Amino acid sequence: MTRARLDQLIDACLDGDATLRPELEAALRASPAARQAWWRAIQIHAGLHGALRARSAAVSGARMRRASPGRRRTAATFPLRWVLAAVAAVLLVAVGLHTRQPAAQPVAQPAAQPVAQPVAQPAVQAAVSALARITAGTGVGRELIAGDEVVATSATTITFTGEATVVRLEPGARLRVDRPHHIALVLASGVMTIKAAPQPVDYPLRVTTPHAELRVIGTVFQVAVAQATDVRVDHGTVAVRSAGDEVHVSAGGEARCCPGETPRQGGRLLRLFDDFIAGSGSTAWNNDSLGGIERQLVPEGFLDGGGCRLRFLPDRDQPSPWAGMRFATPQDWRGASGISIALRGSGKGGILLLEILDDGPASAPGEIDHAERFQVVIRDERTGWREWRLPFKAFQRRAMQFPGAPADGLTLSAVQGLSLIQHTGPLDVVVDRLGLYRE
Repeated sequence: MTRARLDQLIDACLDGDATLRPELEAALRASPAARQAWWRAIQIHAGLHGALRARSAAVSGARMRRASPGRRRTAATFPLRWVLAAVAAVLLVAVGLHTRQPAAQPVAQPAAQPVAQPVAQPAVQAAVSALARITAGTGVGRELIAGDEVVATSATTITFTGEATVVRLEPGARLRVDRPHHIALVLASGVMTIKAAPQPVDYPLRVTTPHAELRVIGTVFQVAVAQATDVRVDHGTVAVRSAGDEVHVSAGGEARCCPGETPRQGGRLLRLFDDFIAGSGSTAWNNDSLGGIERQLVPEGFLDGGGCRLRFLPDRDQPSPWAGMRFATPQDWRGASGISIALRGSGKGGILLLEILDDGPASAPGEIDHAERFQVVIRDERTGWREWRLPFKAFQRRAMQFPGAPADGLTLSAVQGLSLIQHTGPLDVVVDRLGLYRE
């Protein structure tokens, strides 16, 4: 888009013409230079508007103090000359702002318009005022205008002019700040935590990464960019969009956006049993069946960098291989609503059983237990990741029970462990983020 066309769109929108607004919005999304021009134009417009209102109030006061008709006629025509001079000066200032390079020094006042100087001065000051300020860390005290980039060599805090929004960058983060008509942040890499003040509904704070777009009204959340974009929300709600799909992540929730994929969303967990991080993720799985299963930690998980691949290989001696987690001390799950597990399936139609070992006399890992068994069915019908939320009310008592097991129902007062059992094959899945949830 040419600069002349951009200026025409900006002028039309500032004059209240809504017909060209879609074209302007498309230009603002596509070009950082267009967003700079828009931000400066609205600052000039706001400054001129305030200056004219102040001048109008002064002229009204002068009218009341003047009694002669000749003086009244002079006062009536005086504002028009000031308005014309002010408009001419602001146009000159706007042209200077549009044509200067982004890294240039602050705009000088036009020397050829001394009459319009009192009116144009507030607009120029607004146009070059800081969007934000670095208050701690890299370049402390540095003021930021639209389009500036910050590379954090240490933990860095940024505050925004005129509101309580605070951004914290972890060392190594790379961020560009902008403000076409709302706070717009572009995080190229690294970790950023945002405490967002309440924002206008029509102009929410936006964060763009190489993999996702985030929209927020007012909340506290963290964004991390590496091979994927990870979002964790502490308070409020964040809309996360990727590959044409959008999810709303509420407090306690997380989302991951991988290149070309729709967002993966995980809800709040009451307790996490296993996140399958390399070096610690397999230690809890302490009583695998004697054969028919391969287990391997893999570097790509549901919401992080770790998962556990389970490849079930049933044979005549082991028709239903399984992997199990036994707790050293029975656990009380009565405060939870169910079990959450993330599973990357192959879509081949196999059936996996998730089993709870409830109540019964205690037994050491590796020994035959006497717990009462309850199961729920997970069908491998879709390729890719999915978070399964399995309510306890969906679990059914298994037909197979060891001698000595109680028959008092799913009490959840003394859970001894759980198992993943191959029921029908084939099954080659990756599991991650296993824990309890509460509605």
